[in-house]
Amino acid sequence: MDKPILGVLAEYCNQIRWEDLSSISIKMAKQCLMDLLECVYDVELDEERVRAGYQSISRYSGCGNVRAWRHNIYIDGPNAAFLNALIGSVSYRNDIDRKSGTHQGAIAASSAIAAAEDFNTTGKNVLMGIICGYEIGIRLGEFWMNQKMNPAFRNTAHSASLSAAFAVAKTLNLDIKRTISAASFSCNSLCGHNQWALEGTGEDAFQAGWGARNGYQATMLAISGAEGCQGSLDGASGMMACYGCEKEARDIIAELGDASPRIERVQFKDVASCLMVQAPTQLAARISKNSSIYLYDIDQIIIYVAEQAIRQPGCDKREVKNMVQAKMNIRFGVASAIVKKSVEDINWNFPYEREVLGLMKKCMLISKEEYTMLFPNYTSVSIRIIFRDGTEIFDAQEDMIPLSLEQDRERFLSTLNKRMNDEQMNRIIKMIDDFENINNISNFTKTLI
Repeated sequence: MDKPILGVLAEYCNQIRWEDLSSISIKMAKQCLMDLLECVYDVELDEERVRAGYQSISRYSGCGNVRAWRHNIYIDGPNAAFLNALIGSVSYRNDIDRKSGTHQGAIAASSAIAAAEDFNTTGKNVLMGIICGYEIGIRLGEFWMNQKMNPAFRNTAHSASLSAAFAVAKTLNLDIKRTISAASFSCNSLCGHNQWALEGTGEDAFQAGWGARNGYQATMLAISGAEGCQGSLDGASGMMACYGCEKEARDIIAELGDASPRIERVQFKDVASCLMVQAPTQLAARISKNSSIYLYDIDQIIIYVAEQAIRQPGCDKREVKNMVQAKMNIRFGVASAIVKKSVEDINWNFPYEREVLGLMKKCMLISKEEYTMLFPNYTSVSIRIIFRDGTEIFDAQEDMIPLSLEQDRERFLSTLNKRMNDEQMNRIIKMIDDFENINNISNFTKTLI
């Protein structure tokens, strides 16, 4: 009889040692932490979700020893993980794993750091926790992706609490039995839909926060002696059975330990928007920049994408009313990039330029079978701009162009430079670069104000 999957994953994470990690995995863990903090400092603290999240936990100020980032309060670990993950998920620039369609950074890193600060463990423990959280979260997300779930089903939300539980368990160096229990409890919180993308309410940021908090709390239950069922994920009445896909469950552990850690394939988005919006917006900006386009001469813009992009909630809406809807919308991204001739200057916040809204109405999305077959390995796109006089411009892009590690670091420095003085910024950078040598995580988090 096969060993339950949670047992296999727990054994894998338990045997990871610092000296066995590749330099690439360690570098990527630091880069993912840096990217998360860029997202944290990019957002305004009066943003509706950030403000509500802070107010919901501020009453517990002084009830713990874990810092709420960018706020001068200390709270308990689960609530700190919740708020820090939430803040890191609002900008939509958070990292992406293509094959799973998930954003693990805010979840794994915030929960690992909260646990390290709560229990006084080291930077090495945090980095190992981040690597494990990414591994398990991405593997589960990739499983959901391969099951071709309904687009209403959000892969990140359905992997978040498990990612956080493994991140915390590894950060605290739990044994296999308690790691299994933590993972088991967290499976009861694997949930989240995509209706927010249609209505523009942005619960996706809360989903990251809930996942981090629930995974953290699940680990605290395990530490306290509660025992969870080993088949919580793949058992006959486990989570996968709820969706009728338990027979394929062992796909999650394919090549576990043999393939490179999943964190090594994470990418960093150029455009502050949904994955589906990346390549179309980049291509539209390039076309506009390289052509002499008079906006009022445009009759129609045809955007050819994968069927999955059209079906993704919010990506093909004909109008947008707020930032969340704008960042999920391919039509809006393309129209804005044509008007602005770049992706950097797009205005994602209401009110929107009349030219952009007018151009959106001329956009039409058409699925292309070739692109549908290539997804998610490629998010290919082509754009045909038809003018009133019958002439056309056509161009294509094979895939989204992610930021290089150097470009992602430059964006991080640029964002921090707007929020703090050089001394504080240089202190944060130095500590991230030397993270494995931090013995007291509180020395790091107290810089995040």
